[in-house]
Formats: sequence, C-alpha cells, structure tokens
Amino acid sequence: MDLMQNERIKVYMDLVCSQIKFKEIHKNIREELADHLSNLVEENMEKGLSLEEAINMGIKQMGDPYVLGQDLNKIHKPKPEWSILALTFIFTLIGILAIYILSSNELIPGMSTYGIMKSSITMLFLGVGTVLILYFFDYRKIKPISKSIYIITSLLLVVGKIIGNIYGGFGIFKVVRGRVMIFSTDLGYIVPFLYAIALSGIFAENRWKKDKVISNLIILFLPMILIITFQRSIIPPIVMYFAMASVLILVSGGSIKYILGSMGIGVGVVIFLVVNSPYRIERLKNF
Repeated sequence: MDLMQNERIKVYMDLVCSQIKFKEIHKNIREELADHLSNLVEENMEKGLSLEEAINMGIKQMGDPYVLGQDLNKIHKPKPEWSILALTFIFTLIGILAIYILSSNELIPGMSTYGIMKSSITMLFLGVGTVLILYFFDYRKIKPISKSIYIITSLLLVVGKIIGNIYGGFGIFKVVRGRVMIFSTDLGYIVPFLYAIALSGIFAENRWKKDKVISNLIILFLPMILIITFQRSIIPPIVMYFAMASVLILVSGGSIKYILGSMGIGVGVVIFLVVNSPYRIERLKNF
C-alpha cells in the first residue's frame, strides 16, 4: 500500500525527519516509516476501520514524531573516527621531530630550538582542534563554499604581504580596537587551518580519479608555494599544512601512494625554491 502521498503521513514524516540532523539518511528513514505505517494501516483495516481511520490509528501507534525523531537521531548520528585524530597527531609529531632534529644539529642556522618547539606544539594542538571541529561540525555543509574559502585564503596571503610591507610587518595579521592591539600573529599560523577547512569541502567530492591528478596537485601545492613566497615563518605552517592535508586525503578516499608522491613533489619544490633564492635562505634563518 502506497501511503507516501497521504498528507497526514507526509506531515508526520516531515516532523520525524526534522529531528534527524544527518540529512543523508532522511530518504531511508522515510521509506522505513512508510513500510511500517503501511503494515499498521493494513492491520487496522482488517479490523474493520476505514482507510482514513486506519491511517490515523497507525500514526497514533507510531508515537510522538518528535520523540521518535530524537531517538532516530541518536541512532543515526555520525560518530567521529578517533583513529583519524590519532593519525593527525602522529603526522604532526613526525614533522615536529624532523624540525627539532634539523635545528638541534644546527642544520638550520639562526633558528631557536625553543622557539621552534613552542610554535610547533602550539600548531599541533590547533591542528587537532581544527580536525575535531571538522568532525563535530558536519564538514559537508562547507562543501558549497569550500572553493571560495580556498581562494579567499590564497588572496589573504598575497594581500597580507602587501599591507605588511606598507605598514611595517611582513604578512602580519592584526586585530586592533582603537589604539589597543587585541591580537597579532603571522598569517602563516592561520592559513593552514583555513586551507584545511577548504580542502575538507573540496575533497568531499569524488576527486581521486586519474583525470583529476593535475588539478589535485595544483590544489595541494599552491598553498605551500604561497606560504613560502609570502610568509616569513614558513616551516611550522608547511609542516602543519601537510599533516592536515594528508589526513584529509586519506579520509576522502585518496591512497597512501598519493600522499607519499605529493610529499615527494613538495620536498622537491621547497628545495628548488630555497636553492634558487638566497633571500629565502635568510628567511629560514630568521624563523
């Protein structure tokens, strides 16, 4: 018995689904409710009730739609994959360890080991916090505006340098109220998280096909090139960016080979840019 077109049943289903935040499951919920209601209506009609009376009785037997919807919401609520958070933590720790080894062996002259560890650990917690937010806040909602976030973040790096050169700070982000500075930080410590939010939406699409390899590489490496070009503090932001990007690649269906290949190309780009620009070597020293 097809009851999906009945107005009372449609209203009942709408009320149930209004309590379920996981919208992708709404269609299945409606089908299950329709099947269950159909059985109840048939049973009620066999008892001698008219179709309208049987429908009213069936809805009553199903119970309060708000209570039912809240119960179904608990059942179908997406659960965070804590293994992904652990993976983010591990990727970032590996990056921090690599930076520490380079600094402690004076392979990066002029860089304070204490300063490196302080900045890197701060970014570690910020990175894990970002991934947590992306899980508890349904990142699929970001998908429609993810490309805009990506473009705006890239422009922010360029504009940050221009404004910084004019006002005496290289890529510095400041929040000022009146004459009091509330917040000041290098943009390099902000953009990795903005890029992570953007990539979570971009990679929510089915992008891991052979015909999209070139565009994926551009999307992945443009942020790194912009950070190197327009920021003064480049090592911790790049480490954090690659850590979060690697996790997002895995979550969205990319393979380990893709991640390793991307990192290999990334290292090559960094070496090329540094070797061909003594100025960037000085920026590394002035971390």
